[in-house]
Amino acid sequence: MEILRSEDGLPSATPSGLLGPTAPEAQRFAIVGPRRIWVSPAIIALNATVFVVMIASGASFMTPTTEDLLKFGADHGPNIASGEWWRLLTNAFVHIGILHIGLNMWVFRSLGAAVERLYGNAAFALLYVASALGGSIASMLWNPAAISAGASGAIFGVAGAFLAFFLGHRQAMPVALFRSMTKSLVSFVAINVMFGLVVPGIDNAAHIGGLFTGFVAGYVLNRVVSLAPDLDLRRAMRAVLLFAALLAVAALIPWRVRTDAVTGPAYYSAIAWRALDHNDFDEAVRAADEWIARTPADARAWEMRGVGRFELADEPGSRADLDRALGLDPSLTSALSRRAYLRMMEDDVEGALRDYDAYIVQLPASAFGFRMRANARYAHRDWLGAMRDFQYVIGLDPADSSEARLYVWVLRARLSMREEATAELRQALDEAITVQWNPVAKPIASYLVGDLDDDQLAAALPDSARSTADFFRGMKRLLDGDREGAIALLIHSIESADGHSFETIHAREELAVLAK
Repeated sequence: MEILRSEDGLPSATPSGLLGPTAPEAQRFAIVGPRRIWVSPAIIALNATVFVVMIASGASFMTPTTEDLLKFGADHGPNIASGEWWRLLTNAFVHIGILHIGLNMWVFRSLGAAVERLYGNAAFALLYVASALGGSIASMLWNPAAISAGASGAIFGVAGAFLAFFLGHRQAMPVALFRSMTKSLVSFVAINVMFGLVVPGIDNAAHIGGLFTGFVAGYVLNRVVSLAPDLDLRRAMRAVLLFAALLAVAALIPWRVRTDAVTGPAYYSAIAWRALDHNDFDEAVRAADEWIARTPADARAWEMRGVGRFELADEPGSRADLDRALGLDPSLTSALSRRAYLRMMEDDVEGALRDYDAYIVQLPASAFGFRMRANARYAHRDWLGAMRDFQYVIGLDPADSSEARLYVWVLRARLSMREEATAELRQALDEAITVQWNPVAKPIASYLVGDLDDDQLAAALPDSARSTADFFRGMKRLLDGDREGAIALLIHSIESADGHSFETIHAREELAVLAK
């Protein structure tokens, strides 16, 4: 049988497994196809490449996590509505494991090549993209909370375009061929839709949306089969109108997301976090205000506004919002740690310790929690308790413990263990593979053990680290017995600080102790 013919007159293969039997009279229906099929193989290669990169980055070969899927461009209503519109297309190149991509590419391999021959390379690329977008838009409008990925919506669109082609040429096509093709395609679509209805986890909305869009795209991109399948201006303009219609429907997604009980909070959270990432704190507060107005009992909304207000230097407002958030949900560890820090700024060290204690109860393996409580204990003049917490930080996360090691040296030296502390810190400096010293902590550690003098330390650090360096220089002077030198350096540490820091709090506390 020969129903497809390339521009150079050579016969082209037809996917018999999908299309089913054909009658001998089909030979009289000839179609001029493109010289070379390259778009559908390129789509397969792109899907395979994305999957390989996902695996190489650590995603599971069989069941990637939702975080992996979102990282590589899966659909999710709140993300799209908050500005990540590109997900409507990229999700069609992300797959949920080897079985998912294997099945999709197996179906697409023959179907895509056949439809590309019917429409031509450029028109096929347009209808594939349109189908992918149509499937994504339908999926997000139907269930914006879903995290959706895969090429199946686009593949259903290719099947829809296949059907549109044969319906569009039914008058010129032999009856037996038309019946055979349409029966096979309708059966393929019906079986897969029924399968999606029965099996959980299959995004039928994407399938149906892609099918409908592909059918419409096939209709508007149809052509005269006896001519070369080049994309002429008329077909291109019809395609532009189709994409304009898709964009108009996609504009409904933010409304759908905001009004959905599940995705509404996630949408405002995405907006606020993106604003925070771009240092647009006013926008973060505005998004949190809308969130609170819609769901006033959502503790995360109050927490988010508290974070925005904190960054805007509205510390009383931030504290009030965090109090409200923790009143609604005491398990919000991020709100606990931030409120504890605000309490430190307010000299309410005992309140900060209670918050850090509650944080550690919920996250007992968190080095961050112990690091924060260690600083609070230091400010509370609980030297022994602070030292134990800093040592626990080192045990939990040896690589990221350079700051904790500086404090352990100060506290052990204060508790009459200076020689042991110096030997331990010098050993840590020699173990650069085990301890990942940051550019500020390492020169300070070298200074504390006596390998650098004041001038060398100053030359090794940027101006932004002066406050931190002066605090530890002041503590070394104090432990060396130079009281006046220590006071001068601690005062300079406070004066050169850019905002709040624990070193600033500790310098003030040390000066208070020295004043007595």
